[in-house]
Amino acid sequence: MFLLPATMIAYFVTNSEIPEEWRIEIQRYLAARAHPEDGGWGLHIEGESTVFGTALNYVVLRIVGLSPDHPVCVKARKTLHALGGALQSPLWGKVMLSLMGCYEWEGVNPIPPELWLLPDWVPFHPWRWWVHNRQVFLAMSYLYSLKKARPVDDITIALRKELYVESYDSIDFSLHRNTVAPKDIYHPHTKVLDALNAILAVWGKWICPGKLQEIARDHVYKLIKLEDENSDYCCLGPVNNPLNFVARYFTEGESHAVNMHRETIKDFLWMKNEGMLANGTDGVQCWDTSFLIQSVTECGFGEDPQYRDMLIKALRFLDTQQIREEPKEKDFCYRQQRKGAWPFSKRVQGYTVCDTTAEGLKSVLLLQSVPYSSPTYKSEKTKADDSNHQWYAKVDLRRAPSR
Repeated sequence: MFLLPATMIAYFVTNSEIPEEWRIEIQRYLAARAHPEDGGWGLHIEGESTVFGTALNYVVLRIVGLSPDHPVCVKARKTLHALGGALQSPLWGKVMLSLMGCYEWEGVNPIPPELWLLPDWVPFHPWRWWVHNRQVFLAMSYLYSLKKARPVDDITIALRKELYVESYDSIDFSLHRNTVAPKDIYHPHTKVLDALNAILAVWGKWICPGKLQEIARDHVYKLIKLEDENSDYCCLGPVNNPLNFVARYFTEGESHAVNMHRETIKDFLWMKNEGMLANGTDGVQCWDTSFLIQSVTECGFGEDPQYRDMLIKALRFLDTQQIREEPKEKDFCYRQQRKGAWPFSKRVQGYTVCDTTAEGLKSVLLLQSVPYSSPTYKSEKTKADDSNHQWYAKVDLRRAPSR
């Protein structure tokens, strides 16, 4: 339930037009997914109502045009206030609200981009983090350093009144970096973490030279651009995509990159019977195709003529989706080799893991061993690349692979 807010807040902050049909279907989905007991939302559809889920999804309803007097908003706002208001949101919620101009950056725990300038051998260098964590906090560190927000307008003024139990102008946000509602705390802060955050807050505000901050921002921004280019602007997932979207917008204004993000972010939006939601990936195309192939062949249907055309098309799809190039500047942006691998979703997104590659390779090998009497299948892309891509195993449906 935090994925849809990330996408819609990015659209809002970048002044992107939200189609009317999206507005209708998002309202339907969030109304359907509001907990019947209290009208709030949690971290996921089965989670109890939290400040994070309730505040951000309430914001989405208002962004897509639902009136604050609508029963869904009234009920959700009552629950949000009972939980302590948006001031009690954890870090990600504070960042997203800050981008909107509905929270102040001095109330956000430090996310210093200078960490990316540390030597790679440092044990806590961000490149060592889990890739989703790394890419999300990469963009967050840039935005935190910029401390920019969408200009205040009527809707942000209204939200400042609706999201808090206190008067917005009376809040000293710098005192609330660690203010988090009990229901939103999955792992309580240690004293060491709180001490480090306090030190980094002083470092960023009073000690860190402006030139060093500028160098760090430039370094991080180059990593953001490489993430965009190496994934055809789809990015790793539906959190760092919107954050990269906002980072590019704040830095470049209207640009090719911003327009590309407006398009690729749509890959994460899905329709179901309840309305429109945001999914955790841009699809499962290669993953599911691989399993389909394996299920058909394991059931003994691989040689059945009625499945022949389907399996040839599935093989053709896997051929077109095999990744044919390494990431641009892969060592600089901490990417592993991917040439010859298969992605979870589609080739241009460019991220692979060992199991998606294993399932793709297994499926291709299974189909190569099917004794069809058809001509060797080779895509035009494969034919063109044979001369300079010797690593590519030619696909032959008539016999088992020779290597």
